[in-house]
Amino acid sequence: MNNVSTPSVQGVWNPFLNRPTDLTLQQQSSSFPIAERSEYRPEVPSATEQLRILAAKMNQSDMDENLVISKGNE
Repeated sequence: MNNVSTPSVQGVWNPFLNRPTDLTLQQQSSSFPIAERSEYRPEVPSATEQLRILAAKMNQSDMDENLVISKGNE
């Protein structure tokens, strides 16, 4: 069993390892902060956003049902 400080010949993983290289070009041509890179973009909607979407869908379906009922009464 080997005991080394770095487990790989390539070195230790870091969060900038697989970043797109076009960021380097943007840094040279523009100043910081880069708005596109500064915004938080979650992978999935938050619980609040999911509830808003669900409420909007339910509200739309209620309006559709009311429209069908009112057309049927005419």
